[in-house]
Parts: sequence; C-alpha cells; structure tokens
Amino acid sequence: FPTASHGSGIANIAADAMDFFYQYFFTVGCCTHPGDANHDGSVDVSDLTYYVDYLFGGGPGPVCPEEFDNNNDCALDISDLTYYVDFMFGGGPPPMECLNCPNLW
Repeated sequence: FPTASHGSGIANIAADAMDFFYQYFFTVGCCTHPGDANHDGSVDVSDLTYYVDYLFGGGPGPVCPEEFDNNNDCALDISDLTYYVDFMFGGGPPPMECLNCPNLW
C-alpha cells in the first residue's frame, strides 16, 4: 500500500488510499482467491462461517463480492453457500474462477 505520496496530513492519506482503491479494484481486480469470503488469503472453514454470518446474522458484507460468488451465477445467495458446503464437506468442486459481474457491486 503506497503511503505519503501526496504528503502528510489526513487529506493526503485519504488521497493515497483512494489512489490505491482505484488501482486495486479497477486495474488489478479484487478476486484473487475464489471462495475467500473473508478475504484473508485462504479458502477454509472460516470463509463458511463468514458467509453464514453475512447471509443470516447481519454480518459484514464482502470485501470482494466476486470471491463470494462460488457458483458464478452473478448473485450472492444461498446457492453459493450450498456450493461451498459441498466443496468443503461433500467432495464437490472448488469455487469457480471469478467473473466480472457488475450487479454484485
């Protein structure tokens, strides 16, 4: 994460953060680990917990919606949770590579 390229002070730090945001999401993209619901860099049971909390417990939304869309239907819903449970515990296929789904944003 670049820092202090705009100088010191809160406004300059905010400008650096916005530069990073635009570069990361619009140039690189956020989907680096399909199935990584909590965006911690790994795909494991903590993602399942995060997803259940989001869907049913009012938990925080996804950092990167494409990483939540496990079945690539361009929707974040119970079918993604079912797909993920099958992957984790039923021998199903891993989360699919991310698509560019504009309706997820």
